[in-house]
Amino acid sequence: KHLSRVCCSFCIPGRQRPASMGAASCKGCRSSGREQELITEDVLGHPGTAIPPPDGSGLLEQLLDLRAAFPDSSIAPILQNGQMPTIACKQVTKGSTLQDCLRAEKAVLVSGFMKRVSNGWDYYSSVEVAFLAKAGQSFDSTLLETSRAIRMSRLPDANDLWKVSPWNSTGDFVLSWNIEWANAKQNEGQRLLQLALSLVVFNASTKFVKLQAALEGAMQQLEETFAKSSPPSLVRELTEGSDATDGIMKQTAMLTKSEKGLIQEEKNTMPVHGLNFEKFLRDPAVSSMVGFRMRLIVVGHPSVPTFEVMRLFKNMQESQLAVAGRLPLIKHRTVLSDIDDTVHPAHDATTIAISGQDTTPVAHGEIYPAIEKVHRALVRYPADNRACYPVFLSARPATLAQKSKPELQRLAKKIATDGQLRQAEGNKDRFCFILPGAHYIGSLLDSAVSILKQNLPGMQKGMIPALGKTKVKRVLQYVRLFPEPTYVFIGDDGQGDFEAARILLSLSRNQLRASELAQLEAQLAMSKGRLESVSDAVGKVRSLVSEKDGYVQLLRQQLKSPQPATRFSADNQPLFDFVAIKAVKTKSGYLFSQSTRQQRETLMKQIYGARRFFYFSDYDELWNKLKAANWLGNR
Repeated sequence: KHLSRVCCSFCIPGRQRPASMGAASCKGCRSSGREQELITEDVLGHPGTAIPPPDGSGLLEQLLDLRAAFPDSSIAPILQNGQMPTIACKQVTKGSTLQDCLRAEKAVLVSGFMKRVSNGWDYYSSVEVAFLAKAGQSFDSTLLETSRAIRMSRLPDANDLWKVSPWNSTGDFVLSWNIEWANAKQNEGQRLLQLALSLVVFNASTKFVKLQAALEGAMQQLEETFAKSSPPSLVRELTEGSDATDGIMKQTAMLTKSEKGLIQEEKNTMPVHGLNFEKFLRDPAVSSMVGFRMRLIVVGHPSVPTFEVMRLFKNMQESQLAVAGRLPLIKHRTVLSDIDDTVHPAHDATTIAISGQDTTPVAHGEIYPAIEKVHRALVRYPADNRACYPVFLSARPATLAQKSKPELQRLAKKIATDGQLRQAEGNKDRFCFILPGAHYIGSLLDSAVSILKQNLPGMQKGMIPALGKTKVKRVLQYVRLFPEPTYVFIGDDGQGDFEAARILLSLSRNQLRASELAQLEAQLAMSKGRLESVSDAVGKVRSLVSEKDGYVQLLRQQLKSPQPATRFSADNQPLFDFVAIKAVKTKSGYLFSQSTRQQRETLMKQIYGARRFFYFSDYDELWNKLKAANWLGNR
């Protein structure tokens, strides 16, 4: 489908490699990275589904799946070799990694099971195998449920990382990982397998899920209290306080107490081993294609909470660590997107409009029309959700930023399935990630005050410098771990995204070294330095009572400035391809008039480049603008 010349079984599912090729894939598949996508189009009945690739990223994903599937009583399927090979489920010591367990057992970890059927094989993951055997008991393949299988037309190939062994005399096969414990001269692939085994801590707890659900429920109650109040009274209570037993400050105090309990539980059940993750980052293999995918798995896996990833990011900052991309850089684009009024309406526009102001008629749980079409066209392999998943930016703290949010999962699934949600998708969450805004619930209220003030009559709308700078800080944390991709940002004109856009469009690849990132972060914290202080610039404009738009005035001043925008070249390329800003629709029209939006877009293009900024009212319009600028399919 993607190659003009086909010559291996990655190119044509079901075709056997020529014997002369041995275990290698063809040159075209290696250069395109397609060899990492094992049998992505070799699935009957479940289009777009694939078994994990037989490398460190596939092992890491399976370990996280196993950990999440058996909270409070972690087990792992082990292949025991004897006169007759058998599979048994071994209890994993709570708080340990499989690296120590498997070495002590001298055992082999099962990756999956291939059951022979009339027109091929049914593939069952290690989780499905483990479900059929209690700890210490043998696995019975006759109990496998066809409804939980992925149909494959051919057997996967064995390699130096993965074994494919016959199972009894039934025509079935067992897949297992080939870990070389005693080999002192391990190749890069073997080293990454062992690093993967050391990363996942088997300590999942049902208590964590319950605490998180309780905190989310309490937060919804607080939001309902907000919705019943007027903006002036909210500003008064949030700034001056109140002793009312059912007031916002009392509810916030209770929320903060619950949040502390959740944070403590999160610290006790971190799925990723912090010290071993740092060891992984310091290994040169972290910059390989498989190392890149392993980083993506850690950040995007549905069972790894946002709080955990942000802790890893914080550790990287404190240790002055930043991954160095291996040249030539891996071809990849990451789409960063705001959530409220960008993925879906915030649904509080008719009350206090803290989350957002858009009144576009979209039902709860749904997303804006055609949004997935734009996302799909911007990433390299949209069906590969393990690698090409969306990254969202939220105002919420990490404890409340949940990957399982229905609208986010809906978008992630639609991107991976060409917009067609199928019954076969089931309830399994897809990969995605959320960059949080506030540090904790208490700081979320500070953001609420800023939003409420700009919603008061006579105030400049959408100009909230603090929110914009916070988003940039989070992006800088993210690129520490992922320097390879190019990026795009999609936001809206309601709450600080314009501030973020102006800074993001100025970032270059030469600023991705650890020392440069630390300098950028310090400048943002001080609101000084090479990145012009948005707060200072906004201070020149203040709130406007005239018809003049604050951003138009600000951009005109910037255009006349003796210090022009960053100049890019072949040796100093931009980090962001472009930024797109969605126009927020209100009850009386749009938050900003067509004339104001046109002036803003023209000035932004003059400053940052004709192909690097877009203003749009809906995603069909954005699609057309990106197509005219030759961004669609150019990934």
